[in-house]
Amino acid sequence: EFGQSMGGVVNIVTKSGTNQLRGSAFGYTRPDAFEADWKTVQTPNGNVNTVGTQTNDTGVELGFPLIRNRLFFFGAINPAWERRSFTAPEGFPLESLGQVGRERNLLSYSAKGTWELGPGHRIDASFFGDPSKGEMGPQRTSSLNRTNTAAFSEIEYGGHNQTVRYDGIMSPNWLIEG
Repeated sequence: EFGQSMGGVVNIVTKSGTNQLRGSAFGYTRPDAFEADWKTVQTPNGNVNTVGTQTNDTGVELGFPLIRNRLFFFGAINPAWERRSFTAPEGFPLESLGQVGRERNLLSYSAKGTWELGPGHRIDASFFGDPSKGEMGPQRTSSLNRTNTAAFSEIEYGGHNQTVRYDGIMSPNWLIEG
């Protein structure tokens, strides 16, 4: 189906709206207060230690008809927040900073419009992504092995995607996908 793909093939299947209003919501948290103590490791070259993590994740999805039996919408959004605290190795210059936090904000989303043109003919337009950002801090733990905070940085990752798809049944023996 995919020919001589030299890399990888990613296939994402998203939900679609229906003739009924449907949705759900969720929330998740993992506070660092509920974690056991982290084991501190010392090595001759210095080892950056994690001393705490915290994760919060929420989301909501909703699907509904725009025009009954013809036009549908589905959307979902999932923001998440992660915090990890580190300490520089014992005896290293940045040890004086104490616990240093790395914060990351993630936003996963999807939206899909489905248009049933008629029996056997359908167009889907999908938009989805996961833009994420790390605030100024030790994005790489090795930055705490340095003599100053010059290796601290911000990071932006993830992205946005769009797709439009047509499916049509032309006859009992012919199907067109584009």
